[in-house]
Amino acid sequence: MKKKRLQIGKDQKGDNQRDENGYQFNNIGFIDDVSIFADTPEGMQKLLNVVQELTAWCGMQINVKKTYLLVIDNDKKRREQEPPPLLTINRDTLQPRNLDDACRYLGYWGTGNGDMRATKEVVRQNIIAARDLIKCHPLTLELATELFTSKGMGFFCFLAALIEWSENELNDMKRLRVQAYKNAWHLPRSTASALFIFPKTHAGKESTRPMAVLTHELLLHDERYMRHEDVSKKIILAGLNCTLDEWLCDSFVELIEEMELWKWDDATGDFWSRLAKALQQSNISVTWAEQLDSRLASVHTTGKLSWAAATRSIQ
Repeated sequence: MKKKRLQIGKDQKGDNQRDENGYQFNNIGFIDDVSIFADTPEGMQKLLNVVQELTAWCGMQINVKKTYLLVIDNDKKRREQEPPPLLTINRDTLQPRNLDDACRYLGYWGTGNGDMRATKEVVRQNIIAARDLIKCHPLTLELATELFTSKGMGFFCFLAALIEWSENELNDMKRLRVQAYKNAWHLPRSTASALFIFPKTHAGKESTRPMAVLTHELLLHDERYMRHEDVSKKIILAGLNCTLDEWLCDSFVELIEEMELWKWDDATGDFWSRLAKALQQSNISVTWAEQLDSRLASVHTTGKLSWAAATRSIQ
């Protein structure tokens, strides 16, 4: 069985989209923002030269002050010992970010090694600010709740699908959200939270939990990627193949079943694991799961008992 793997920024000749090693790319563009990737300083300088030629041809200007150089290397000792690469564009030297420095790109704050704690803190502070905004409001209950949801939870919805959230972080958001609902009702903090958490069938208000919001955003993210036959779909399916290999499962349906054995923090290392665990934990059934699995039959050998299924009772 030949595995497809996702490769980013490989310096090599040939058609990256057709290379037998997998799906490759070295740039991402969004309106007037662009990210370029390379696995060597020499490869990065070549790409910077191409960008320089393009901007000279079309008359665009590059703001070097808003240009970040991120060195992605989990070996902290090596990062500290080796000097950062010297790269230039339009005769300006790019300043590399430190290992723990977060930078902003398209609404996200993160380091070169994928540390998104800065983004999570921005989300948390937005929720706190929105909670306090309606503390002594003159609005109706509906308007106060809507105001908090749009200002406090809107940014979380935007980021939810692509960031790994721990169970403690989700519980903290749930606590802040309940406090906001109490403010909307003009109730003191000491009021029992069960009123807002219990379902309506048990005389509760059944407020939306962050886990439900996260599950919804994960499903929307998958639907957007799977909508068209393009490179985005190839990338997310390549990620699914890697996830199934890691969990020793033969299908996405089986991956959802496997998640029953694992805690949230143990099963959310990548997008597909988070989605499977969220669906299992929320007891949500998606009709497209079996259709998706049939398309993976050419990659994963179906019809045979997988290792995960064979050992599930032991686990």
